[in-house]
Amino acid sequence: MFHFRVHRTPYRLRMAALPLALLGASHAAAQSLSVVEELRLSEGVAGFSGSLADGDGFGASLASLGDLNGDGVDDWAVGAPLTDGNGQDRGAIWILFMRADGTVDSARSIGDGLGGLGLTLADGDRFGHALASLPDLNGDGRRELCVSVIGTSFGGTAWPGGSATSLGASLPALFEPSGCVWHAGLQQLVVVSDDGRVVLVETDGSVQQTFLVGGDLEAVAVPDETLPVAYLGVEHPDTVIELNLNTGLPTGESWDLTPWMQGANSRGLESLTVVQGLVYAGLQESGEIFVFDLQPGSLVQFMGIIPPPGGRDELSGLHYEASTDILYAIYDPDDLVLELTPSGSALRAYFLPGSSQEGVALIPGCPGPMATFVVAEDNGDLNTYATYPAPCDGSRQLWGRGGVDVLFLAPDGSVASETWIASGSGGFGASLDAGDFFGSALASLGDRDGDGLQELAVGAAHDDDSSSSPFSQRGAVYLLSLTGSGQVSAWTKISATSGGFGGTLNDGDGFGASLTSAGDVDGDGNSDLVVGTPYSDSGGGQTGSLWTCFLDATGVVMGQAELRGVDIGAQAGEALGAALAQAAGDWTGGRPGVLVGSPTGGDSSAGAIRVLALAGDGSVSESHLIDGANGGFSGPLAAGDGLGFGLAAVGDTDGDGMSELVAGAPGDDGAGDGRGAAWALELKRDSLGVGFCYADGTCPCGNAGTGAAGCANSAGTGGAIFPSGSASITADDLMLSVSGLPPSKFGLIFMGDATIPALPMADGMRCVGGSLFRFGARLSDGSGVLTEGPGIVGWTWNNLGSAGHILAGDTWSFQCWYRDPKGPCGTGSNASSALAITFVL
Repeated sequence: MFHFRVHRTPYRLRMAALPLALLGASHAAAQSLSVVEELRLSEGVAGFSGSLADGDGFGASLASLGDLNGDGVDDWAVGAPLTDGNGQDRGAIWILFMRADGTVDSARSIGDGLGGLGLTLADGDRFGHALASLPDLNGDGRRELCVSVIGTSFGGTAWPGGSATSLGASLPALFEPSGCVWHAGLQQLVVVSDDGRVVLVETDGSVQQTFLVGGDLEAVAVPDETLPVAYLGVEHPDTVIELNLNTGLPTGESWDLTPWMQGANSRGLESLTVVQGLVYAGLQESGEIFVFDLQPGSLVQFMGIIPPPGGRDELSGLHYEASTDILYAIYDPDDLVLELTPSGSALRAYFLPGSSQEGVALIPGCPGPMATFVVAEDNGDLNTYATYPAPCDGSRQLWGRGGVDVLFLAPDGSVASETWIASGSGGFGASLDAGDFFGSALASLGDRDGDGLQELAVGAAHDDDSSSSPFSQRGAVYLLSLTGSGQVSAWTKISATSGGFGGTLNDGDGFGASLTSAGDVDGDGNSDLVVGTPYSDSGGGQTGSLWTCFLDATGVVMGQAELRGVDIGAQAGEALGAALAQAAGDWTGGRPGVLVGSPTGGDSSAGAIRVLALAGDGSVSESHLIDGANGGFSGPLAAGDGLGFGLAAVGDTDGDGMSELVAGAPGDDGAGDGRGAAWALELKRDSLGVGFCYADGTCPCGNAGTGAAGCANSAGTGGAIFPSGSASITADDLMLSVSGLPPSKFGLIFMGDATIPALPMADGMRCVGGSLFRFGARLSDGSGVLTEGPGIVGWTWNNLGSAGHILAGDTWSFQCWYRDPKGPCGTGSNASSALAITFVL
């Protein structure tokens, strides 16, 4: 059974616990954000009465549905993509009808033959891999739910190749096969052993030739079926030798691979195959596949590394079959055979019990649909399976393309209707390749261009755009405009070669592995998109990074900013950006922001969440870490729980003025091995001052704002003042930020030693009185944020008379006046909310 504790979907997330290091002056005054309430949801806990099975991975994806059943409380969707259903890893989602206290009132499942789902699921589909909630498409007053189906399995289903025929009795005495390959030109199997022997074997098992080459031979491949040669993979040192199969003698060509691949503890080069002219060499220790271009004269060009599919190590055999365009891999300790794309994306997995399975080959049956599958066992046996499905029409390559099912839900959580979106379906005309994983991530972008149609962002993290390499997995994102029926009316692709994206993507980055809207980051009036590239090596090996894509109304990227994981404290292997969600404004001081998941990072490698506030240029103005040892979260968590694998901001469910998030922990074992859990967390910025002067019915022209903001302005919001840093006059690190302003407009913060009843002030209200002092004029940035500080205390001493000096024990109130030429009341300016702070030594 696939287990989130070991194998991560579909990327290996090797992340380590790391104290958060906030780098740069813009981070130095960050105010703390902490968990003030937490609740674990799982089978039999917090009112959830659903039945889960071991390995279901409940919590792998999350979405808020709004109030689906009309009881006044927003409801949630939770993915369990490894639910078996009527097969293996077909997937399911749970609709949770919530109570205001965060517990579950009732629940229902949608999946294989359940909940009214019309989509036919197959083994390995992983329905529920990603979720996104869309505003009402069809006018029924309910939000729609988008569910991805990536069509792949890492767990393993029943072996389809029939029973084995053993050829071991025909092999030479004490011959222990460690690798094998079918040579179509010679119509023979080439089999090697780790004692240095090579034999040529007919399909009936009869041995035609035996050669003694020497060395620890662990693998064999055929570079050209028109020539009587083979490549022999030697372990210790990791080397490839070319052998003439007519003479049994080396040709003199050999290639040293040790500068790039070496395995500790006698676990080095263990498998070898040739894919479209390139040599794939498997490293047993890590499961990684090293790709080389071997040239005459012992010249080696290193091309790159394919990460271990599903995170598996102990790779013992590889074979690429051109007739099916499938890369076959065998993993001896797991008794598992994987079918992969040439780029390493897993399409299927099968259980094949055996003993010391160390080599794999395929004898095609073209034009028929069946092939003979051959497995070399390092115990003296060679097994053939004559009914392995391997049609030569390319149909095996349909898997892993992915798709999205748009569900129109009834009030009881069942599926009233649905629209399937995939290559050639649902109005989507893009051509997807096997293993693109269309649906790696989903995010709602709203109606960006004002045409009345909702936009959906869909990640395809293994898309090979922009590279001729067969293993690039650079990734892509599709922006889909959806009609009221969920059909695609238009689409745009964003990749290294499409959609205006000008950033540099490298092989294996996985652009599109996670997605979220971050709101209008740069203040141009258009919401922007944050995209995760969890395997980016920017700043260090697989630290991961985030790309903020500044979009115009049509979805074209007008600019982009990369946030490297190393810049916010991520270390090599952490893969920052495995999950993303939009952050609530009360967590980020009113700035646009994102939640970032690190499912195998954090304390005890149990998972972690970062809350990032973004400046107008896409850089980080605040960063907060939440894990088992930081941010006030008590858990408990255990290694492998995967906190942050799924993320969703769900609003203020209990009406106490503080927003909540839900974080999935699909590896949680509390209810059973890998059944999973979801944590509801209420977050609060540490109290620093008391806010007041919020917009209400007293605004001058009825321009009431919302939340902790002043009267509404031309930006459609109101100015909201937030503090960060501390009230210490010694530290003097207080920073005041005013968000929600019109971009690029002058304003200034003023302070007074008294509060007064609200008085009209231009388009807003003034609530600060007594002795008044003003700071210098500032210009709001592109996202409508104006800041003052740090150094506020020192400024008053250097620039004001003694009446304006801030002392320990003083309480001062702060407010912002700002220009707004197009404001609703026509006065040309407005005022923010206010904030009273009592200073300490």
